[in-house]
Amino acid sequence: MLALLAALTLGAVAPRDTTPEAVVIELRIGRITGTTVQAYRVRSEVLLPLSQFFQLVEIRHRLTPDGRLEATVDPGNLGIVIDPRSDSMQYGARRVRIEREFIRYESAELYVGSERLGDLLGVMFAVDWSDLTATVIDPSSLPIARRLRREAAREAYLRRPDGMRADLTLGLQRPS
Repeated sequence: MLALLAALTLGAVAPRDTTPEAVVIELRIGRITGTTVQAYRVRSEVLLPLSQFFQLVEIRHRLTPDGRLEATVDPGNLGIVIDPRSDSMQYGARRVRIEREFIRYESAELYVGSERLGDLLGVMFAVDWSDLTATVIDPSSLPIARRLRREAAREAYLRRPDGMRADLTLGLQRPS
């Protein structure tokens, strides 16, 4: 008993609330898309797998063998760097501090806490442990939502009624 107390005092045993617990959760991007992923729970926060999240939101990324994630977000070609050995994450000029218990590299996947990831990307996650879901509430700033808006605008333009066509249409002029 005395040895266990000494180990807890010296930090040799992680406190129960910071020990990651493996969970299976449904990751949703608003009402756009979703998938079931393996994640971790630390306290009341979910650690999300970044490769799967970035694929869902259509952010180009690369995960190095040592766990460093590098990504590029368009428009603007803004870089994202998340390194499990660092105490902060970077998105363009924005830096977000991350505590050790909310970042984890395991089985060739990098996991980051949803609150910290939301702070980095400027989105908010709603985590419901009773339904085992993590949902991006407003994904409008993410590339997938911008692409869907462009496609909807293009379809609306192409579907316009015949009455809205131009009175005179000029063809291409080619030099003689």
